[in-house]
Amino acid sequence: MHPLDIISNSPNLYILQKGSNKTNFGGFLFLLYLLVTLLIFIIYIIDYVQNDKYIIQSFSHFNLKTDEEIQLRNTDELYNQNINFKLDLRVFFQGKELYLDEKFKLYDNKAGQFIERNKHFNKKITEFEIYVLYECDNFTCSEYDDFLKYVEEIDIEYYYLRFQHDGFFLDHQNKEKPIIKTKDNGKVFGKYYRLNINKTTDIVNYWKNIIYTEKMDFFKKILAIVVDI
Repeated sequence: MHPLDIISNSPNLYILQKGSNKTNFGGFLFLLYLLVTLLIFIIYIIDYVQNDKYIIQSFSHFNLKTDEEIQLRNTDELYNQNINFKLDLRVFFQGKELYLDEKFKLYDNKAGQFIERNKHFNKKITEFEIYVLYECDNFTCSEYDDFLKYVEEIDIEYYYLRFQHDGFFLDHQNKEKPIIKTKDNGKVFGKYYRLNINKTTDIVNYWKNIIYTEKMDFFKKILAIVVDI
């Protein structure tokens, strides 16, 4: 047996009696590998720049609350936010949208004050309760009787409450501000409620919250908006 030699250099190998086995194939493969890697890298960059950067998941959740839970939630700014509103009273006559007589007033029963028609005001959705009133010049309100005769002559039975409030849209791929509100884009939500001149009509708006949670590496960013359904 020969002793194990771990000091001497490794022997030189010769193929076909040549001093070295030279080839360009290994260099070609390495260059091809670099080109493929670079191509994949470029494709990923283009995909990131041009396509959506975030994955969006959403669901609707309805949860009945007790009166105590509702009161507690109403004090939370996340669920009961200040919103800009604008209300007005209109009538449609001969295909035109016209202002209803200025004697019809909007009265906030909770605040105990009138709301100026077609003007913005800012309140929480739980802070106002609107009544449509007619302002009479005397106790008998004879001018209102004259008004009823007038609308009967021109065949108008209904008038409309134009109800507007802050709008928004969701930009899921916006990393800074996915919920874009009115003050940023001028978007307004609104609808018309038909009211009968000779009858009392109750309008109850049901509101819901859109809770936007952004999941990050170490923390969550929560945004919310209140919408009328």
